[in-house]
Amino acid sequence: MSDLIPDTDDVLQEEAAPVPMTPIPVVAEGPVRVQELPARSAGWRTYDLLPTEAVKVLEADPRRRRAVIQATGDAIMLGGSQAGATAGARFGAGVLLEITTCDEVWARSVTTPPAACTLGVMNEQWAD
Repeated sequence: MSDLIPDTDDVLQEEAAPVPMTPIPVVAEGPVRVQELPARSAGWRTYDLLPTEAVKVLEADPRRRRAVIQATGDAIMLGGSQAGATAGARFGAGVLLEITTCDEVWARSVTTPPAACTLGVMNEQWAD
């Protein structure tokens, strides 16, 4: 046959069976060096908070590596739900809070207006 058309034997040839791989048990003895991988992506956002309304500042996300939250101008209340932000944890202005869970986070200002409370959120993701 021509060089451009393969023979039937070439088309119907069988591939060799792969060599079976045998797992080898490994036991680590003593300290093992590990290195944390960098985050794949990050995002930043600013919220203007009021004491009358809780705002969801972080969605529940299993890809989250960590989030960093900082309030300026006024203390904030944080919780895992909208109701939780009313009776949640209080953090003073200027506190740099690192969150390493995948849960959602709600926030609200503590002081009544006209005090201004701004919340900065930085969110790092393990995956895109």
